[in-house]
Amino acid sequence: MHYTPDVFDKDCPSQRVLSRVADRWAALIICALHEQKTMRNGELLRRIGGINQKMLTQTLRNLEELKTVWARTSAERTQRTETRGRE
Repeated sequence: MHYTPDVFDKDCPSQRVLSRVADRWAALIICALHEQKTMRNGELLRRIGGINQKMLTQTLRNLEELKTVWARTSAERTQRTETRGRE
C-alpha cells in the first residue's frame, strides 16, 4: 500500500508537527532564534515578553523532540544551557 501524505487528513503525521510548531510560544521562539542563532534561556525569557520559565522549558522540549531546535548544556561549574535553531 502506498502512503500519500495529506496535511488535511487528521491522521497525517504533519498535523502533529503543525500543532506543536504553530502555537504562540513556539512561533516566537523560532523567530527569536532566527534573529540570533544561539540564545541562553535567560536571553529567550527577556526577548519573549509574557512567557514564563515553565512554558519556555516545555516549548523548548517539544521543539527539541521535533528536532527544530538543539539545546546544549555546558559542564561548567555554573551550568548553562544554550539553544540553537536548526538550519
